[in-house]
Amino acid sequence: MKTKKDISKSSVSLYAILARKVPVAVIFRRGPSKQVLLIYWKTNSDEFYIGQWLKGRIYPEACDLSPMGDKLLYFAGKFKGKYDTWTAVSRPPFLTALALWPKGDCWGGGGLFKNENIVIITHRPNEMKLAEGSIPKKIKIECGWSQKNKSRLVRDGWVIENQYTIRKRNQVKNHKYELINEMADYRIVDINSQEKISLGRLDWAEWDYSGDLVYAKQGKIYRLSFDRKNRIMDIKDAKMLIDLSSLKFETRETPEDAKKWFGKLEYLEKKKIKKQTSEE
Repeated sequence: MKTKKDISKSSVSLYAILARKVPVAVIFRRGPSKQVLLIYWKTNSDEFYIGQWLKGRIYPEACDLSPMGDKLLYFAGKFKGKYDTWTAVSRPPFLTALALWPKGDCWGGGGLFKNENIVIITHRPNEMKLAEGSIPKKIKIECGWSQKNKSRLVRDGWVIENQYTIRKRNQVKNHKYELINEMADYRIVDINSQEKISLGRLDWAEWDYSGDLVYAKQGKIYRLSFDRKNRIMDIKDAKMLIDLSSLKFETRETPEDAKKWFGKLEYLEKKKIKKQTSEE
């Protein structure tokens, strides 16, 4: 029989977005259902930094991380208060909006970083009015209402096979392995031998900046590396990097350097959390 603790842990889900040009990522930790936490992850050293919680929903599939990993475009909703839903740009792992566009519904929302200075917002043309914050002159905002679903996945190398299956080749390890996601049931295929490695049901999985497989399951982040002959290791040898399942909501103030579009985020040098633990 499951205990309250077991139920609480199993209700946690994780999703991450990796930056395109640097080895960093943002993790969205959801659980309970109406609470989301942002966590910043340096994937080259596997250091993690807890950010802010939101009492509401964030829709990770509609979010994006800038190429250099220092800005987050996110789509969120509380369905009460000042805005029902909105799209915003922030400095991860914080949610304070540098710029915010009200949405009001869940049709569209979010968008993409075309590059560091061009942000595409998936709103209708009449929903492009900025409500909070300001836009620096060097940043250009474009309306992307007509862009297709899963645009970020396609941009990042995923092939949409059909409505249930997507696949992505490892771009670092000699293109030998392909990751397949079929309705959250993941497997790795050796393209040459067609040998398959079943990963089972996961919250999320992706090839990281180094070519390793990183994935999330039951509130934990794992890494599956390669041996000296460039062969992927057995799934039983995957390394758990951190357990985020037991974290609980707490209020965190946004540091002043995270309220600016540009500049170093000093917070990341002060608030590292230990690996394989849920404590700061």
